[in-house]
Amino acid sequence: MDAMNPRRKSKLLALFFMALLLTFALLHGWRSWLHVKDNELNNLRTVLSLSHKLLYRFFEQQQTGLQILAGEIAPQGRLLSPASIARIVQRYQVQRPDLLAVHVLSPQGRYLATTTGRETAGLPSRADDPDFRSLLQSREPFNISRPHRDAAEPRWHFGIRHVLRDARGEPLAVLIFGVPVDLLSGFWRDMPAIDRMIIGVLRDDAYLLSRYPVRRGISDEEVYGTPRGGTLRRHLVAQNFPATGQVQGANQIAGADYLNVYDRLEGLPLTVYAAMPVHTMLKIWWDQVRVTLLLLLIMGGSGIWAHRYFERRQLQWEAVREQAALRLQGIIESAMDAIISIDEKHRIVIFNSAAEAMFGHAREQVLGQPISMLMPTQHRAAYDREIDAFARSGRSNGSMTRPGQRNALHADGHQFPIEGAISQVTTDGRKTYTVVIRDITARVEAQRALELSHHALEQANAQLAGMAHHDALTGLPNRVLLADRMQQALAQMGRRDRALAVAFLDLDGFKSVNDRYGHAAGDQFLVTMARRFKAVLRDGDTLARVGGDEFVALLVDLDKAVDVEPLLQRLLDAVQQPVELEGATVVASTSIGVVLSPSEPAEPELLIRHADKAMYQAKQAGKNRWCFFDDAAA
Repeated sequence: MDAMNPRRKSKLLALFFMALLLTFALLHGWRSWLHVKDNELNNLRTVLSLSHKLLYRFFEQQQTGLQILAGEIAPQGRLLSPASIARIVQRYQVQRPDLLAVHVLSPQGRYLATTTGRETAGLPSRADDPDFRSLLQSREPFNISRPHRDAAEPRWHFGIRHVLRDARGEPLAVLIFGVPVDLLSGFWRDMPAIDRMIIGVLRDDAYLLSRYPVRRGISDEEVYGTPRGGTLRRHLVAQNFPATGQVQGANQIAGADYLNVYDRLEGLPLTVYAAMPVHTMLKIWWDQVRVTLLLLLIMGGSGIWAHRYFERRQLQWEAVREQAALRLQGIIESAMDAIISIDEKHRIVIFNSAAEAMFGHAREQVLGQPISMLMPTQHRAAYDREIDAFARSGRSNGSMTRPGQRNALHADGHQFPIEGAISQVTTDGRKTYTVVIRDITARVEAQRALELSHHALEQANAQLAGMAHHDALTGLPNRVLLADRMQQALAQMGRRDRALAVAFLDLDGFKSVNDRYGHAAGDQFLVTMARRFKAVLRDGDTLARVGGDEFVALLVDLDKAVDVEPLLQRLLDAVQQPVELEGATVVASTSIGVVLSPSEPAEPELLIRHADKAMYQAKQAGKNRWCFFDDAAA
């Protein structure tokens, strides 16, 4: 019995040691699995948070673009002509090459303009499309269609749509941006750990708006043209489309078990999600623990070596995380908005370049300082309370500001309006809050500018009225305004017993100036002549341009007919002064035909024709002179 005792003890010790090894292996495997799952879940949430911000900003920019373009094609609630609309949307398409097309449709479903290059008359009407009719009845300022193909654009795309309405709320037209389904993929290709996950945008009606990556061998029709019915979709419907959450289950396209985390885009019927296959996490977990488990089962006594091995693996994993952090830092630094991260005590730990530019503080000056230093003194306590309230809410993201109720403090002391959003990430039990801040000074100033728009439109109408009565090149009255002034002068002539004269001026040799120096120089020459003629006439006289190189001078308030001759001579002298054109000196002359005030009432056009005839007599007599109209000779 005594001899058996050591063997029994040895066996018991061996069994105990094996049980200990097995227990240790199980505990170690379980702990490693939780660690991998937490890390990958944090990666999913980080990518989801970035995607949420990028998508929200993208759709906000599209809405702004729709509103600006709508203002151009329907100023003051009045729709421009189809030709004008076509020019405007073509110009906008050049500025936005990322869009497949821009369409403008009438409320009856007809295409008024499109940038696809197709004739609008050849495109079918959308009048019988239930989605189009529903859009007209909707009062949403901004609408996103499901992905589709149509006669106007055969490639898969979704429409960002806006209904233009008049003052009574009746639809004027529908403005549509055609966005390719793969455009949003550009936001996600360079995100950390993207090769292990899927990112997508799911509409409330179960259709995918975008998905990255799309597995080879799966058609766009299957991805974008088929409603989803997987675990994520059923969960969202059952929970009434919550703001954020996570769920694990089968993916309809991939046909595997996925862990999904999701956020709902505020104000839009869209949910952005990031998902990772469970078998990928299991593979990562197995890669981390398989050596340890095998060594524990086979070698038993190699625990120290296994520990050192996993230390090296841990260092490798930390290096991967560090690289991911560097990529994330690159994204943060390239962002146009200020991105500030703070710890649980509200101390600044990240302050990107956009924040430096926005607040005027160097990064070194603010790291470790409370974020409330960036707010006016009277708002700091309220700002700290707002962050604390968000932390207690348990939400992962949310808006921090309401329009018009938050100002920030610049380093130079001036305040400026901002809007912002906050999100939180928990890493190793420590919470970090990230605040994204946008300077909305330009938006506020634009709002003020809108208040002046009515005045600007009135000025524009006045300018249009002026263009209807003046020559576009010289600014002189045109034939319409000249006839009106001649009518007034003829009426006053009889009442005041004064004389008037009409002088028709034609520049000699103007065609040779145009041919030799070009039309631009010819235009400059005409402007110079118009300025000289204007300078030698009196205040009450009128100078008009009635043709290419033809001018008419209405000379009023003359005591007698001979009073016109000094004015005519000054006109001849003004033309003969040299003009510098294209580095050359040009000397010209003019021929003038003059008709004096008639004894009988006459129409302005008749007086102009008589002066024109007299001008031709002056040219035939040798040019550079004037000639009076002789009624008897005519």
